[in-house]
Amino acid sequence: MLNFDLMWNRGLVLLLLPLLISCQEEQDELPPEIDFLSPTEQSGYRVLESVPIEARIRDNEQIESISLRLIRSADRRQVLGSKTYQASGKNFSLSDFFVLNDSLLEAGEYYFDLSVSDGENEIAAFKTIRISAMPKRRLGVLVHTETASGSVLYQLTDQGQNTLLSLSEQPLEVAFNAYDQHYWVLPQNSNELKAYNLKEQRQVVGFSATSSFSNPFQDAYLHDRQLFYTFSGGAVQRFSASLSNRSLLQTNPQIRLGQVAAAETYMLHEESQINGSNRQLKITFSSSGGNYGTLNLQHPLVDIAFYQKDKALIVEQAGNNIQLSLCDAANISKRNLSSLNGQQGKKIVVQDERFSFIVTNRAVYRFDAQLEQVLLFLNLANVNTACLDPLNDHLLVAVGNNLREYRLSDGQLVSQHSFAETIDQLSIWFNR
Repeated sequence: MLNFDLMWNRGLVLLLLPLLISCQEEQDELPPEIDFLSPTEQSGYRVLESVPIEARIRDNEQIESISLRLIRSADRRQVLGSKTYQASGKNFSLSDFFVLNDSLLEAGEYYFDLSVSDGENEIAAFKTIRISAMPKRRLGVLVHTETASGSVLYQLTDQGQNTLLSLSEQPLEVAFNAYDQHYWVLPQNSNELKAYNLKEQRQVVGFSATSSFSNPFQDAYLHDRQLFYTFSGGAVQRFSASLSNRSLLQTNPQIRLGQVAAAETYMLHEESQINGSNRQLKITFSSSGGNYGTLNLQHPLVDIAFYQKDKALIVEQAGNNIQLSLCDAANISKRNLSSLNGQQGKKIVVQDERFSFIVTNRAVYRFDAQLEQVLLFLNLANVNTACLDPLNDHLLVAVGNNLREYRLSDGQLVSQHSFAETIDQLSIWFNR
């Protein structure tokens, strides 16, 4: 005998099934609409000015999120911070100001990215502006000297020299951040990293290695407003220019930070003891995403610096001689360039994509990347370090306790100043 109730229930389900499926598949396929009214396309603004932001936003259902970013057109990289807005309902009128509150913003083309989501659909509108940078001006030269019991930091200006800091330690490394005018000091054989505000001439922050990495700090490098540093026990970390957002990049025993190359790429120089006597020297191309590859070195590394995006100059110390080689980071390869005999390497100073300077204890050489030639630029003695003043096209060279400034065009001496102690490191202090 047939069960008519069961047949009726099954029939009802079959009749309602298409209706249920159509309800489940019903989605909001219409994205929000944006009328981006201000700023005017291709309008111009100066650094530190405020850009008026006006927009009318609407959606057929519900506006859920609104965000605004400023992007540099040249590399599509965000600058400054994002802004988010709380919205409810189907319509929203945006009226705000976006302050270009970074004196270090470079001149050029930027665009605003105004993104709106209704939960299911997202849409973006864009406005391009041109930003004029602040006129660059040299505020002075930061001269770091070593004393018998510590070190002294001087500022040298047209009016003379004055003492900014007197430190009780001799730093392993120093780094000056013009963005916030902080001077980072990495003391030797210490697990404390210090920073000083040069305008206020006082220590503003200092932190020790974490319990996981309690060994002394080993190296530091400032790049793109971030301080990268490493412990001798083995971890690379970075610290943002705002003295926050400390983050671990990679752990690896026995590493030394060599050179930051790009936004997320840095160079590591690794030395490991093998059988107690033989040393394996290598450079590891790494980022937070992992290793790209490794180059083996024959001699201890003095310095490595990028003069083009994927091209680097390497200085190795082979006994009393210097070995120069060129590195292709894209293909993880290197080839010998030339040798400088009877000299101790100090550092590399990059001028631009074509010219770089190789500083030794006895001379300064100019490397021409286009011709792949190394020529003598300055014949000196007792050289400690050097730095570039790109604004005036000058090279500053520390010779003992004497600071000498040379023109890049012809190598002529422009000025010189003497200090009480031996000059250890140099930095240029610009207003931006």
